[in-house]
Amino acid sequence: MAAKTTNKNVTEDKQQENISVEETQTVNSAQDNTESQYTIDELMAAEKELDANKVIIRTALNKTEKTLFTVKEAKDIVAKFKNKKVN
Repeated sequence: MAAKTTNKNVTEDKQQENISVEETQTVNSAQDNTESQYTIDELMAAEKELDANKVIIRTALNKTEKTLFTVKEAKDIVAKFKNKKVN
């Protein structure tokens, strides 16, 4: 009987290890997919990356309700703002 109990405990330990590894992998992959976010003031310094001057960057980003942006989001917002037709 002691052997069965030992095997059961080993099996339970291995199952717990597998769960912990899966949880860790999920957390790590979520962190890997997270892009850095920047304030409008920080993005104003990225004129070359956003292909716009500081005034256009500030104006375009201020029109949104957000305070933090990824570089990709900021590029998209600034590009749309620059290409917007004026009546």
